Amino acid sequence: MESKITKDVRNNINILYLEGLFTGSQDGSDELSLALSELISKRARKIALSFEKVKLFTSQAIGLIVKTHNEIIAYDGRIVVFQLPKFIKSGFEIIKLNAIIPIFDNFDEALAFFEKNVKSKE
Repeated sequence: MESKITKDVRNNINILYLEGLFTGSQDGSDELSLALSELISKRARKIALSFEKVKLFTSQAIGLIVKTHNEIIAYDGRIVVFQLPKFIKSGFEIIKLNAIIPIFDNFDEALAFFEKNVKSKE
């Protein structure tokens, strides 16, 4: 099983629906790196990643999310994750990623977060 990303925009939130295996790459040529880089280049201020269909998410892929977080907060944006399988959510909590990247059970919770915490300039 490869990785697949479906893109959508709802309520000015850029949503990436992730599916499959995400291992990251050192040279930034993997699909997740390219999708996140594209959003950063457009200065997207609201990015939400759906993990509902993710089977594997490595530490290198986690690094991509942290890198994106660091870049997006520089221009007052935020990245959040939602619909994490239990095994990924517990991994995020063990490494305390949830302290910097908000985790939500569903899109509606992510939407409420963005409405409260990120003003639209888009």
